[in-house]
Amino acid sequence: AFVAIDNHRSDDFTPYAYMTTDYGKSWKKIVNGLPADDYVKVIRQDPRNANTLVLGMEHGVYVSWNMGAEWTRINNNLPSVSVRDIRIHPREGDIIVGTHGRGVWIMDDARPLLNMKGVGESSAHVFENRPVTDWHMYSQIESLGQRTYKAKNPTLGANINLMLSSIEKEPIEVSITDQNGQVVRTIKDTSEMAGIHRINWDLKTDPPVKLTKGSGGGWRGNFKASVPPGMYTATVKVAGQELKTDIEVKADPRIELSSEDYTKQAEHIARLIQVLNETNVMINDVDNIQDQLTALKDRLANEDASAHAEEIAMIDKVYEDLTNQRNELMRPLGTMTYRSRPRLREEILSILFAVEGAPAASTKSQLERTETLFEEAAEKSKLLEETKEGPIRKINERLASLPIIFKGVKSIRP
Repeated sequence: AFVAIDNHRSDDFTPYAYMTTDYGKSWKKIVNGLPADDYVKVIRQDPRNANTLVLGMEHGVYVSWNMGAEWTRINNNLPSVSVRDIRIHPREGDIIVGTHGRGVWIMDDARPLLNMKGVGESSAHVFENRPVTDWHMYSQIESLGQRTYKAKNPTLGANINLMLSSIEKEPIEVSITDQNGQVVRTIKDTSEMAGIHRINWDLKTDPPVKLTKGSGGGWRGNFKASVPPGMYTATVKVAGQELKTDIEVKADPRIELSSEDYTKQAEHIARLIQVLNETNVMINDVDNIQDQLTALKDRLANEDASAHAEEIAMIDKVYEDLTNQRNELMRPLGTMTYRSRPRLREEILSILFAVEGAPAASTKSQLERTETLFEEAAEKSKLLEETKEGPIRKINERLASLPIIFKGVKSIRP
């Protein structure tokens, strides 16, 4: 049992905190490390780790990992305020503090701080992760809290918690693998910190291939798919070590969807991302070739435009042809999107957002449309290859004697 005594009304600001292990027959004073001019309001014991105590004073919060033998202040962003009550959430491991006049303060997912077992045995330590729920959020409802209340909602996803004995100059690399050992996400953390360090995984996969020139004219924003419920492993590379920790991702309990349906949905999304990657690669390829064609045309024009009139005309023709192909792969830039029909990339993203955003199995029409999207992508890939092997090859052959060096881009020559 623990007792906190507040005697400041008698002009005594000394901290008084006691512990008994024999039902009150004897008491031990546990104030080592507490300020001598502040008084104790509350003491709580972690329900998971008996040696861990959290103590509230008139001006902050302290923690002990050895049953009160020593105390360390953990205010972080908590103001210097009177702490009147504390609860340690038995399931979530949050430290919840009730203050006098400043409202409620919560340290989310404080398990690493509460359980320091094994810390100090090496230069880096990874903590056990708490299970995390992949909530299916509807922004018009779920974000109401941040518009109405002052406090920010906890960060969604899994927190990968590390203890570093010193500042790491090299980036911390984290790879997330599923039960089959397939890497679903890679994360690099470049913040130089020592002490307890937190890296958040938003339960999303790695994003698709990025467009080198952005997505203005098509859908804006990057798509990242949610992972299905299951067990995952985080491998952390830091300080010359590889540390592993398991992450259990639970399904939103409000959604009635079987594990088989989640798996099928994830497989369908992966297939859509495959065709999106192929499409983005084609768009990047077109942009790269057009940049080289522009540079080549400028060079020929600067050297002798009249002598290279035929070659310049060939370049203009191919450039126009590639522009038409790009406009079928992705909405043209500068168009009013709601008045311009969607192209291949928009069609793929439309189904991707529909499938990923719905807490349900994919429909028959969505599955059938996915297959036709692969057929359309194959047709456009064939057309692009014909352009490379036809007009572009002819330009290269015609200018074979001209040294062509372009900085930063691959040559259009086969």
